[in-house]
Amino acid sequence: MIRTIARFLGVLLVVSALAVAVVAAARLETIDAEIHTGRIVSLTDERIAMQVDGQARTFPRNEVVEVVLARAKDVMSKNGQVVLVTTAGDLLAADDLRLDAGRLSCSVGMLTQTSVPIEAIRFIYMPTVCLNARNVRSKCDEMKLTGAAADRLVVVKDDKIGAWLNVEGVLKAIDEKNVIFRWDDKDVKVARRIVRAICLPALQPDRADVADFAGELVGKDGSTLAFDSVHLGTDETQFVVDSPCLGVVRARRDRVAAIRFRSDRIMNLADLTPAEAKQRGVFDAGFPYRINRAAGGGPLRLGGKVYRTGLGLHSFCELTYELKGRYSRFVAVVGIDDAVRPLGNATVTLLADGKALAEPIRVTGKSDATTVRLNVAGAKLLTIRVDFGADSLDVADHVNIVKARLIK
Repeated sequence: MIRTIARFLGVLLVVSALAVAVVAAARLETIDAEIHTGRIVSLTDERIAMQVDGQARTFPRNEVVEVVLARAKDVMSKNGQVVLVTTAGDLLAADDLRLDAGRLSCSVGMLTQTSVPIEAIRFIYMPTVCLNARNVRSKCDEMKLTGAAADRLVVVKDDKIGAWLNVEGVLKAIDEKNVIFRWDDKDVKVARRIVRAICLPALQPDRADVADFAGELVGKDGSTLAFDSVHLGTDETQFVVDSPCLGVVRARRDRVAAIRFRSDRIMNLADLTPAEAKQRGVFDAGFPYRINRAAGGGPLRLGGKVYRTGLGLHSFCELTYELKGRYSRFVAVVGIDDAVRPLGNATVTLLADGKALAEPIRVTGKSDATTVRLNVAGAKLLTIRVDFGADSLDVADHVNIVKARLIK
């Protein structure tokens, strides 16, 4: 009897643990860079309902930038991981990959089931345990395979790393051990262990422009899936996703890391080209400004977090953007890149039509990042100036301006 009760309690604990995992706290960010943490209870194309500190909150979907549920890995950096690239620009970590009768079947971590029409695929990266998909993509770029008019099979010649060649033909099938490829009017069986990539022609028009989509789902494994629509299922354990390439699919909530939304009210500053750029160092030699990278060339990092978009600037740098009176607010997070902390001492000034929007922001490698929300209504020009700090030097003045966006 005691053992039966103990087993019953053990099952309850496991079920409770799973339930907690399913409804773990989410971090919601609005277009004004406000952060709200709580449990997502409803998500539709119009609004997101959330329990925040025991109270119900509702956010219009077009006011939300992102919902973060967990940390995501980089799907392109995992050695040996097969990655599918779709015509929508999706990156899907694929296991148990097979091609039969014109459809790819595979296992994608966050999706309950996956079957993809071959015409929706642009690349299949098939690295070995010593390579990752990013290595393979780089090699394919060197071989200039993009835009090929026929199927291309990329193989390793004589198993030597670096000795790669590509063959033009027709992809027929993929199984556990082989790729069947029609070449020179023959169906040739090629061992998967020597195949590094398959490049397919654009039989279906590419939709790689994010403006075409409502947003993007990100898996914990780093897979990304563009969507036209997404909502939380009635049992709250799955998201129902309308994908341009996969159709309507279901994603497991416990394997989703983030949901990123696109809003036609937002323009990311990193997507704009400065109308004017002035740069110089203390001794004339300076760092060029970088887009979506830190001034030193690495990823944009603030407070231990990596940011996908933003600017990497170095003192002295002044960038001016044409706004043409189209926007009402400017939002950004400003700080010294983690790679050089605790060094770094700079001053950041934001100007609209030549007039300072606020007091200059002093950023140092010992201070936390600062969130700015400024009124730019009617402004024709926005200028970001990164000047030497109190030390009058440019040593380690690697200033990151992340989440930088203009709001209509």
